[in-house]
Amino acid sequence: MSEERLTQIEQTLILLEQRLKTLEMDIEPKGRISEGFEYLANDIESFREETRKRLAKLEHGQSQIKATLDIIMRHVTGMVKLCQLIQNLNSDRFYLPINLSYSS
Repeated sequence: MSEERLTQIEQTLILLEQRLKTLEMDIEPKGRISEGFEYLANDIESFREETRKRLAKLEHGQSQIKATLDIIMRHVTGMVKLCQLIQNLNSDRFYLPINLSYSS
């Protein structure tokens, strides 16, 4: 082999060695790729936690709305008066024939 060809092969080997070292640094447990995955995992977990908090707030708000609508519907349909009459009858322990029709 010629001296020029040996120099070319030596330079190629040096370049390959440098690239291999760069890849090892990127892939090792504390390398850039691992750090990138760790960052993404933390970011995803933060997003999940924020989503859970928002869902809990929405569910709480939905429960409050349902309770409010229930109260409104009872007043609109006269159920409150009926429930009060039933409670009065149960507490007095006697039966009175009453007209259960709603009148305002």
